[in-house]
Amino acid sequence: MAPARLLDARALLRAVETRARAEGQQPADLFGSAYMKRRYRQTDSESGRRLRDLPVEVREAVAMAKAAGLVPDQVWDAEEIKAAMREGRVEVGNRGADATLDLGKSKSVFLAYAPPELGSV
Repeated sequence: MAPARLLDARALLRAVETRARAEGQQPADLFGSAYMKRRYRQTDSESGRRLRDLPVEVREAVAMAKAAGLVPDQVWDAEEIKAAMREGRVEVGNRGADATLDLGKSKSVFLAYAPPELGSV
């Protein structure tokens, strides 16, 4: 997995803790599913072992934020999320701008737009 497909989970942990404190709950209680609670606890425990960044895959990070009732754009910069989603995808060509015509295509295009009496030739 390329590093740019990752977001920093520390921002998510801070946002979840802030929301839980505001609602008077434990942070893990914001998550409805057992899987998300377990994943949050794993991420939280790993944050204690890491001194610097805490990378998490972008789709999982966004899903965790939504499961906690947070808007991902308020946790991370919207452009950072878009860039992480785009990373690893290959852009091929210039969509919609292929106007290469050879003789066979040129004749077909000409006959398609020609009046019926020319099209019967």
